[in-house]
Amino acid sequence: MDSMKVISLRLNDNLVDRIDAVAKNGFVNRSDALRYLVESGLDHDALAVRIQELESKFDRALHVIEMLYQLTYINTVIGVDGRDDLKLKLPAIKTKANEELVSSLIKKFGE
Repeated sequence: MDSMKVISLRLNDNLVDRIDAVAKNGFVNRSDALRYLVESGLDHDALAVRIQELESKFDRALHVIEMLYQLTYINTVIGVDGRDDLKLKLPAIKTKANEELVSSLIKKFGE
C-alpha cells in the first residue's frame, strides 16, 4: 500500500452528510469513501480532457472526409462537362456518392 499523508479539510455539514452516506454503502470508513471520491473525480477530469481531444480529432476527420467528398463530386462534374449523356446521370451519381459516404461513416464509427 502507498504511504498516506494526513490532511485537514473543512467541509460544510451538507457535504459531510453526503460523504457519510456514500461511506455507509460499501466503504470501511469516511476516509476510504473520500479517497474513492477524490480519485473518481480526478479520473473523470482526465477522461473529460481525453474526450475533448477525441472530439477535436473526429471533427477534423469529418472535415477531411467532407472535403474529399466535395473534390470527388467536383471531379465527377468536370468529367461530365460537355457530355449530355452523363449530365443526366449526375443526380444519381450524387445520390450514390452520398450513400457511400454515409455507409463508410457508419462502418467506421457506428450508427
